[in-house]
Amino acid sequence: MPSQDTQKSFFTNLWERRFFQFFATYVAASWGAIQFLEWSVERYSIPSALVDKLVVFLLFMLPLVISVIYIHGRVGDDKWIKFEKVFYPINVVVALMMSMFLVNSSAEVITEKVTVTDVEGQMIVREIPKQEYNKRVVVFPTEGVPEESEWIGVGISELLNNKLEQDMRIMVSSATSISDSYEDYGYKPFEDIPFATKMNISVDNYSDFFVDSKFVSGTTDKVEVKIFETTKGEEIIQEI
Repeated sequence: MPSQDTQKSFFTNLWERRFFQFFATYVAASWGAIQFLEWSVERYSIPSALVDKLVVFLLFMLPLVISVIYIHGRVGDDKWIKFEKVFYPINVVVALMMSMFLVNSSAEVITEKVTVTDVEGQMIVREIPKQEYNKRVVVFPTEGVPEESEWIGVGISELLNNKLEQDMRIMVSSATSISDSYEDYGYKPFEDIPFATKMNISVDNYSDFFVDSKFVSGTTDKVEVKIFETTKGEEIIQEI
């Protein structure tokens, strides 16, 4: 059993190496980084799994941090020994790998519980998708429909709208709800409009994507559906 003098000399040694000061600085800096990342997740809709990855990385970096403080914490110049040149890079690699593989982004919780009050004053708990996972989509009227059957184009787009709304993570602006946007750009509601105008209307409605569909007549009538990314206008999905 170590004597009191031995324990005293041990803590004195750590104090001379400024172990407690540097370790406290690492803990404080780590806490600040975690808090900043949590703020960024809420502010910029960054995947919250990154916070867990950072925590795992910082924990697995502790052996390196403790070793550096103990060996180089004392005042004065210290030479880097062979052990450090081998161990430190390995520690960094292991910390990175653990942060990537121990925290699975696909297993991240994408819903949250909220409490609402119904008309009778009773509290109801509901589970809804987190805001960062919600996507806004504009569904334009189906084009290529004969003028005398214009209602078919609106009807098809409404069917697409109802299909998309079955997913709670998707917020849809239907063809009928964006009729005013047509008039803002000098077009009549439900008429065919240029692709660039569709992009502008989608941006005006703060959508992430927009759905463009076209009626293809022939031996068998078909509807060609394409989904585009709003800001770049890139096609991401095509279905007939």
